[in-house]
This record gives sequence, structure tokens and C-alpha cells, in this order.
Amino acid sequence: MLIKIVLDSQIRVLSEKNTPTLHGIYQFIKKTFQPTRNYFIYYTDEEGDQIILDTDIDLKNYLENCNNKPKIYIKYSEIESSTLDKSVHDNA
Repeated sequence: MLIKIVLDSQIRVLSEKNTPTLHGIYQFIKKTFQPTRNYFIYYTDEEGDQIILDTDIDLKNYLENCNNKPKIYIKYSEIESSTLDKSVHDNA
């Protein structure tokens, strides 16, 4: 299976013989794009909504329904994890 991974105008292709996992995709991103900030991955559904991929089940569902042309986007997070962690703990 070939999966296009997109960051801004850069596109790389991940080739997987077995069913891809989120861990494998994140390892590919780390190796090929070398991101410098926190990020998340998502796909765009048929209605144009950005659907975040959080679990292997999310990924599996997407791959089963993407018409064999999977494209996953990388988006840098606007909130740094340390800021998010602090606000979550402050509200507890």
C-alpha cells in the first residue's frame, strides 16, 4: 500500500507491505520530515472536513474507505504540549 504523506508543499510516499499503523506512520514522518514542533496527522473526508487520526482504528477505518488513494496530512499544533498539559492540570 502506498500512502502519500503531506507537509505544506512537501509530499513523500510511504510504502507498506502490511497494514500500516500510526506508530509506523509517525516513525516515517520523524525520519523523512524531521519535524521541529508538535504536530498531528489528519485526512480530509469527502465533505472537506479534517479528520484527526488518533488511533489505529481511526487509521484502519480511513484506509478501508479512501478508495485506494490514501493521503495523510501533517499539521503543526498551535498549542505546545507543555502549555496544554499546564492548562489541563490547572483546571483539575
